[in-house]
Amino acid sequence: MDGATSQWTPVTSGVLQGSILGRMLFVIFINDAPDVINNKAIPALFANDTKLYKNITSVNDCNQLQETLTHLDTWSQDTSVKYCRKLQWNLHINEMVSKANRQLGVLKRTCHSLTDINIRRTLYLSLVKSKLSYATQVWSPIHNRQLSERIERVQRRATKWILRTGTCEMPYKQRLLKLELLPLSYDSEMKDLVFFFKALYGYVDLNINN
Repeated sequence: MDGATSQWTPVTSGVLQGSILGRMLFVIFINDAPDVINNKAIPALFANDTKLYKNITSVNDCNQLQETLTHLDTWSQDTSVKYCRKLQWNLHINEMVSKANRQLGVLKRTCHSLTDINIRRTLYLSLVKSKLSYATQVWSPIHNRQLSERIERVQRRATKWILRTGTCEMPYKQRLLKLELLPLSYDSEMKDLVFFFKALYGYVDLNINN
C-alpha cells in the first residue's frame, strides 16, 4: 500500500490474517455455506463470524435448528469430493460439471452486456473454472473419455462466451491461445506436478514415504 510491501513468507494453509487478500480468501472459502442452511433457520455471516438464529416456540423449532447446525457442521468438515466404494469419480464429476454449467448459465444471463474480454475471463476463472479445478489432485486423471470430454465442454462453451464468438468463427485451440488458457486436462496435470513438487520438498504437510 502506498508503495510499501511486506516481505514474502510461505503460507501453506489457512487464511492470511491482517491482509487484504485474506478477507477475499475467507469470503471464497465460506461462499457456499448458505447453500447447506435450509429455510429452517436464518444465517448471519459477517467476516469470520457466522451465526444461525430462529424463533423458538416449540420443541419442533429446537429440532429444526439443531438439524441446521448439524448440516453446517458436516459442511465444515466436507472436502466436497464424492466417490463410490470403488474409488470411481463419476458422481463427483457429474455434480461438479452441473454446478459449473449452472454458474456459466448465470453469467450468460446476467452479464450479456459486459463486453470487456478480460473481465469476462476473470469471471469465468473465479466462478466456473474454480469449480472444475477443485481437488483435481485427488480425482484426476480420468480414464474415461466421455467424462473428460464432458468437463472440457464447459470450458469450450465458456471461451465462446468470453470472446463472443461462434464455433465456426474461431476453433477451440485458437480461443485458448487468445485467452492464454490451457485445456483442462493439461491444467490438471500441471497442478499434479506442482503438488508433487510441494510434497517432495516439504511445502505441504505430507509424508511421501508412507
